[in-house]
Amino acid sequence: MELRSSELDEFRENWRQEVSAKLQLETNYRSSHSDSQACCQSLTLTTNPSYKISQDIGIREKNESLPYLGPDNDTVVEKSTREIQLCDVGTLATALDHYELAVKREDDGNLGESLDLYRKAFHMDHRVDRKYKNKYFPTEKSIQVVDLKSTQDLKSDFPNEAIFDKKDLVESLSSLSIQASASDNEDIVLSCPLASLPDEILVHILMSLAILDVASFVRIAQVCKKLAYLVATEQQIWRRICIGSEFGFGGMHYEWQPNSLYGIFGKGIINTDIQDQDQNQEMNILSRYDITKILLHNCYSSSWYQMFRLRPRIRFNGCYISTINYLRPGESSSSQASWNNPIHIVTYYRFLRFFRDGTVISLLTTNDPVDVVPYITKEYLDARQVRGSAPKFMRQALRGRWHMAKFSGSHDVKIDNSMNNENDIFLETEGVNEKYLYQMKLSLRSSNKACKNNKLIWRDFRSINRITNEIDQFRIKEEKAFFWSRVKRYANG
Repeated sequence: MELRSSELDEFRENWRQEVSAKLQLETNYRSSHSDSQACCQSLTLTTNPSYKISQDIGIREKNESLPYLGPDNDTVVEKSTREIQLCDVGTLATALDHYELAVKREDDGNLGESLDLYRKAFHMDHRVDRKYKNKYFPTEKSIQVVDLKSTQDLKSDFPNEAIFDKKDLVESLSSLSIQASASDNEDIVLSCPLASLPDEILVHILMSLAILDVASFVRIAQVCKKLAYLVATEQQIWRRICIGSEFGFGGMHYEWQPNSLYGIFGKGIINTDIQDQDQNQEMNILSRYDITKILLHNCYSSSWYQMFRLRPRIRFNGCYISTINYLRPGESSSSQASWNNPIHIVTYYRFLRFFRDGTVISLLTTNDPVDVVPYITKEYLDARQVRGSAPKFMRQALRGRWHMAKFSGSHDVKIDNSMNNENDIFLETEGVNEKYLYQMKLSLRSSNKACKNNKLIWRDFRSINRITNEIDQFRIKEEKAFFWSRVKRYANG
């Protein structure tokens, strides 16, 4: 019995020394990493190692009367390593401390607390994840250096001998992992050349872009806040767009162009009764620029941007398309009995393409727009009578001219397009033959709040006999509105 007691005392002493050495080793490790672990101290569940040691000894003394089966060294080591590091969140000093504790909480399954710690860590340092990766995971350079030294040591120890067989080699390689390539340029922040330019030069560049393509000029606001501010506030750019002829109102026509077309349009006997009588009786017609200035201050809050967006205008970089559907009863087959007659849904399209010189091409066909739109050009219109030079549907294309309604100073200026006569458009096209002439009156509308002035509704449609001056009105109840669609092939028209 005395021999067994001496062995037990010896084991207890060895166990105390082992636990004290482990605690001392952990304390030294944390002191060497004080830059990231200054807030955390190694604590056991009771936060007092000596108390835990004495408690374990007391438990063993109570069980001395039990038969002694000998200590299990693996069990003792496992129990001694089951220590949980508890860090007070209020004492975390650096972003890396928050990040490390967040990783630990995530591993424990406490996702709510880990998410809060992640947010605090990234709020303190947005590159804390990179620091954590560099601390706990070696980069590619360090791996290459270690591998090179290890291979050199192996070569020096075993210069010309095959060390492993195939099985051992496979087992040794199974524990290796493919490391991600480390980018040396991730931490390099390149400066933007536009950031160093003064606003005057940027405005000049943006104005040149707006003249080439106003859609690209608007989309450049998505690049950064500075460009978005310049696009939204630089009124001189929007003024140039409005008064210019590329996309603005300088390219609009408010009366018939005398030299735009020849033939039946050059004889000067076209009846213009389709226009409003009040407009024909108005004598005080202002100049185009005066009208623009009046509308700018009275209708669009002195904003050139609002004027360009809301004021009615024709677009030349696309085509206006109207889709009409109607039902037509079919005939039942004579060769077989049928209880009902088929109903056909017929679809046809109207196309209008406006040109900057005051001309227009009108086309009615059953062909799909994807097949028709590329051929609505003046070249194919001139070659429509030559066999094989143009598609068959272009033989039905009609040449015409257009102009927008004039604005006079006596009219009440209102921003609502339904009250402003500027949204009316008048068209004259060829008829089915030289004896007839078609006249149309359309009005610009907006399809929704985002797309302005992209819709043409019917106001009047009639045919005029040029010989007898008889007028025949067409029914426009079945006609549908035109919707504008951009065509990249047309460029800027």
